[in-house]
Amino acid sequence: MKTLQKMLLPVGIGCATLAALAPMSSSAQVIASDNAGNYSGNWPSPGPNNGSGFGAWSFNNSTPNGGFSGQFLGASGNINSGSGNAFGFYANGAASAQSQAIRSFSQTLTSYQTFSLQMQNGNVTDNGGQVGFALRDSSQNNIFQFSFLGGGANYQLNIGQSPSSSVQVNTGVGFNSGPLTLSFTELAGNAWSFSLTTGSGTTTFSSSSTGDSLYENDISQVELFSLNGGSSRTLGDNGNLYYNNLEIVPEPATVSLLGTSLLAGLLIYRRRRQ
Repeated sequence: MKTLQKMLLPVGIGCATLAALAPMSSSAQVIASDNAGNYSGNWPSPGPNNGSGFGAWSFNNSTPNGGFSGQFLGASGNINSGSGNAFGFYANGAASAQSQAIRSFSQTLTSYQTFSLQMQNGNVTDNGGQVGFALRDSSQNNIFQFSFLGGGANYQLNIGQSPSSSVQVNTGVGFNSGPLTLSFTELAGNAWSFSLTTGSGTTTFSSSSTGDSLYENDISQVELFSLNGGSSRTLGDNGNLYYNNLEIVPEPATVSLLGTSLLAGLLIYRRRRQ
């Protein structure tokens, strides 16, 4: 599938930046990071703020018609941290059960930054069940959403066109109970790219390939949700939903360009010194 050509900005260099040529660890390039291994019995309550670069967790769980919903630390089977746990969600036993967790970013996502996470869903009820994540602005309007609707065949993208409307894009990637790695990159202006990785490979989408740009680029929080995701009591733990390894990093090509530009600047600097 056609992907969006990355636009990279030139990076200048001066004597003061030469120290940046020293090898950088991967952790030095991470803008925000958190995983279930940073928590024990203090998640989900009272909304701790572990990891770095994110705000504190907030939760919204509801069961207006009875049933059960909430979050827990538990073994996903495939996306666990070293502690053996991932962030677990359940919403079952009622048609309107909702399990929702929101995490704000310490700073608004900027051009050529990538937000990524891992997700693993169990069976999703076909009675209006929906699981996934949404990237939102500070007013909690959805700008970009990835989800699976129970009874459907494939995962879907929803590209925000206004605070109240979106365009739906069929990923063509079918239901998968294995681990998913999901990465959203904000590009210049309102352009974007998104990659969906399963055990079968990676599928990439972009504003260029779909023809749909974001209506704004003020992404400042993520919502993780299960809406009636495992409503059938017979699903039991097979209806649980898991997330892990939330991270924001510079887009890889931008980091590579930075290193190349710094190296070129050093060579120029040395020639001028000779």
